[in-house]
Amino acid sequence: VMDAPDDITVLSLDDSWTYKTVLLADLISRTVSPVLQDVSDLNLSQWRVMIAVADQPGRTASAVVDLTPMDKGIVSRAVRTLVEKEIIERRSSKEDGRLSHLFLTASGQTLYSKIVKAMDKGGASGRQLLTRQQQTDLMALLDEAITKYR
Repeated sequence: VMDAPDDITVLSLDDSWTYKTVLLADLISRTVSPVLQDVSDLNLSQWRVMIAVADQPGRTASAVVDLTPMDKGIVSRAVRTLVEKEIIERRSSKEDGRLSHLFLTASGQTLYSKIVKAMDKGGASGRQLLTRQQQTDLMALLDEAITKYR
């Protein structure tokens, strides 16, 4: 093991909450992907779009881009695939015909419920890992950090 030169500040990964957050996100993705494959033929990008739409029906694709860690092209492809599979549907905005709002279809709602139940059963949702208070505290800290990074 080489020592760092005196003029270099070393970031200890054990003490880096940002590194641990990235590590946790990767571990979650690795846990969620097999559940998605077992229950559906969705990939993570499609799932992220689906949960964003389920969370707030009527979101636009642009709102999904703003909400998720995915760029416009990935969201666009995921939306197109989900529409083709009849999991979500686009509805033109009444105020601005250029905008489309996204909604789960009836079969999309059924699939969404099936996936969430499978994730809860297998532990992939993470809801069983922390107490309700720990989840509340963690969400407050994450919201604060996200606000400061934006």
